[in-house]
Amino acid sequence: MMGGLEYDDKEFLNDIWYSDDGYNWINAKNAAWQPRGAHALIVFKNKLWLFGGANGITEDRGTNKFLNDIWSSEDGINWIEEVHTAPWAPRDYPRMLVFNDSLYMIGGRTGVRGYMARSRWYELDRAITGSRLEFAL
Repeated sequence: MMGGLEYDDKEFLNDIWYSDDGYNWINAKNAAWQPRGAHALIVFKNKLWLFGGANGITEDRGTNKFLNDIWSSEDGINWIEEVHTAPWAPRDYPRMLVFNDSLYMIGGRTGVRGYMARSRWYELDRAITGSRLEFAL
């Protein structure tokens, strides 16, 4: 489990938790990426990948500040920022999927009041080449 929102305090988190049995959980540490919630996390090419999310909150606990950075980790604890500002609009709740050895982003919410991103699919270039991401729209 990584990041999220401390609901009562209205505070975003960047903590990393892991478990060997699904019952006992250990707090590993805080991640290098800024606290956030509503981000996407997926396994691709033997790494964990984290995309976007939100890090601003309104009085009624809606999100109002969105991210479009990309981070990767080989172990789930140590993270590397791959892209500071991706070519798509910042968003929370993006959906990621792997298909035919490529990584795709679908949708997400790009503004307050529930505005959804257009139904575009973004391919993150047939993959990741070394530590560099290449994008194709």
